[in-house]
Amino acid sequence: MRIAIVHSFYVSATPSGENLAVLREAEALTNAGHEVEIIARHTDELAMSRLYLVKSAVRVATGWGGDPTDELRNFNPDVTHVHNLFPNIGTYWLNNWAGPIVATLHNFRPLCANGILFREGNTCTECPDGSTLSALKHACYRDSKLASLPIAIANAGGLKRNQLLQRADKVVVLSERAKSTYSAYGLSSERISVLPNGLNINPPTQTVMPDARTWIGIGRLAPEKGFADLASIWPRDRDLQIIGTGPDADLITALARPNVALRRPLENNALLDAIPNFAGLVLPSKWFEGLPTVVLEAFGSGIPVIARDGNSASDFLLKHEPAWVYDGTAASLVMAMESIESRGTETRARARQLFDEEFSLGIWVVRLEALFASLL
Repeated sequence: MRIAIVHSFYVSATPSGENLAVLREAEALTNAGHEVEIIARHTDELAMSRLYLVKSAVRVATGWGGDPTDELRNFNPDVTHVHNLFPNIGTYWLNNWAGPIVATLHNFRPLCANGILFREGNTCTECPDGSTLSALKHACYRDSKLASLPIAIANAGGLKRNQLLQRADKVVVLSERAKSTYSAYGLSSERISVLPNGLNINPPTQTVMPDARTWIGIGRLAPEKGFADLASIWPRDRDLQIIGTGPDADLITALARPNVALRRPLENNALLDAIPNFAGLVLPSKWFEGLPTVVLEAFGSGIPVIARDGNSASDFLLKHEPAWVYDGTAASLVMAMESIESRGTETRARARQLFDEEFSLGIWVVRLEALFASLL
């Protein structure tokens, strides 16, 4: 197949799971024998141009600009896979492109200006439940009413006015929670496919737990990620290393006990080398999440994951049993850790089994191929 991937790349200064997913998909499909071309717009380059902020605001609000049609015509794909259009690619070109289109939703931007349906410590659905003027009221995008305005305009009227979602033949989401959320707000569930990303991680050679009392947390240190809450309830008889940076770093340091340490982010290969040395990963996210890459990396590295109830990783764990889920309290967190620690290497084997069955690169490619072929 000839597969075009359309993506607006976020700034490289901020690590982006979406950017990595696009590059990994292109490489995996190419290695599987397909002709793949990424048709991209790069914020790093465009942001240097004159009046970039004004132009991108108009593009988001109106759908005009950043048209990839000429590049698509030159490549002539069998199917076009759109990942992210915000903020450098418009939507009006979709009306004139006749080929099959698959759209992947990595977040909740069509429903929410900040993309995560989370505000001030809690889930927030004011915009899809009421008016997108709520995004202006609360300055939801980058804490700026002015920056929130184009997204509020684009999202006014709900999903039925979203040109990408109305035009796409299939919509891919990363979790069942994302599917149920988008379905609840009017996107037909028959058009939605749940298809988590895949990774290529070799089976760990380690067969024993190197340190049964040291756990790891990985992610951006922001309120919705829940690391401040985790630091405040962490038990005194175990160690926790949190790898990441973000606005909550000082708060986490203030709340944390001596057995909780903050570490700077690691390059991906170094991170994968480090993960197997821990008893498990804790995902304390308070927002819905997609299905974070770090969860896939943990399973692939053969370590179990404990997720806070209410995010997509906890949904996955509850469905596939092991129910390594905690409710946000110290008691339930300790109970989940004790359940894992008491079963020794069995939990590590189960983690890798989940990876092989659900998240391996080969499984991902097969699912993508089947989805694309169904549209031809």
